[in-house]
Amino acid sequence: MTEPMQLSAVSRGGLEVFDVADGQLLGKGSYGAVTKAVEVATGQTRAIKTIYKPKIDNIVRLKREILIMQKMDHPCIIRLYNVFEDEVNLYFVMELCSGGELFDRIIKIGTMSERNTYIIMKQVFSAIAYCHKLNIMHRDIKPENILFADDSPTSPIKMIDWGFGKNNKEILEKVKKGVYSMNGRSWKKVSAPAKDLVRRLLTMDPSKRITAAEALKHQWILYYHSPGFLTCDANVTSRLGSELVNKFRIFAKANPIKKLALVAIAYQLSESEILALHNLYTRMDSRSTGMLTRDELENSLREMGVEITPEISETIGAVDLDCNNVVDYTEFIAACLDKRFYVQPIVCQNAFKVFDIDRDGFISEHDLDTVLSISFNGLPTAEAHSLLLAVGCEDKLSYEDFVEIMKLNES
Repeated sequence: MTEPMQLSAVSRGGLEVFDVADGQLLGKGSYGAVTKAVEVATGQTRAIKTIYKPKIDNIVRLKREILIMQKMDHPCIIRLYNVFEDEVNLYFVMELCSGGELFDRIIKIGTMSERNTYIIMKQVFSAIAYCHKLNIMHRDIKPENILFADDSPTSPIKMIDWGFGKNNKEILEKVKKGVYSMNGRSWKKVSAPAKDLVRRLLTMDPSKRITAAEALKHQWILYYHSPGFLTCDANVTSRLGSELVNKFRIFAKANPIKKLALVAIAYQLSESEILALHNLYTRMDSRSTGMLTRDELENSLREMGVEITPEISETIGAVDLDCNNVVDYTEFIAACLDKRFYVQPIVCQNAFKVFDIDRDGFISEHDLDTVLSISFNGLPTAEAHSLLLAVGCEDKLSYEDFVEIMKLNES
């Protein structure tokens, strides 16, 4: 085996080393290739997309878009863990999806039922609506850019290639004049509501075209949509509700550095490790926006038999770390992590590395400032100093002290 390829740049934790010597080629396009790789320090498997710089029209704009992409936090959008560069290429370290493309799955099964199509399209609309709310466009929505997290029939989707879509002129040449027909044989068994939604999506005039957020409210989507927990077993939902409230309470009582560490851990987990929490989050997300409002959380807990007291409402608010008035996907996962999992040595080591930017074995005020500016929309500089003071540190935090913080019992 050759020596691991070393890709270095400062982003979400600084220097990382990946072994791509035996990496499987996952895909190849006009920009470059996607290869399966293993992070040597952690053993975590990732997908690395290599992009040849000379093929990028505007490298400065792309780097700005990368900062936006790293802040996207939606269950159906591919995770971008890190970005590195050298003189020739950019390297995108991303979540690995083993289920293949939607395009290949369609070819394999031939046709899809409207219910199965709904399951996929609801996730697509949710991801697109989320990004449009952040003023982000995909620009290249197609089956090849929709992956499945795993091989299972019920696998969640992950939308990929954000910001790499072709320019509007090239797209319009493909779309042509928007003339199409629904009279063919393949349309005969398609319901009228489904056809209506397709027509609205294909409207040439953007001002008249249905938006992703509006599509989520279309009659075809609502026909299949069954949000909430009212139809579930009462005993099961009651236990789940109590467990969630307890986890939220423990998370709310944790010191700020531990909360940030749990978010870092949650962000790095693969879809297979958090599938149950993924499904729970999307079920509670009654509006399918990819973000949980306090009302949605409280309503879901009520359906589980939980009485929402002022204390519980305040506890839910404490899960919103970045104070954007919603519980984001990663915040929810972080609050629900099992302590037996996150106190494991390898998990603590990986979390510590996220904050130890300069790899000196300590988390300094500068380290915290850097991570906070990337991950939490630039909290005030003084915040980093107060975080260290809160755990009894004047200037920096050692790994040993970090582990003790993670082991603290807040219950």
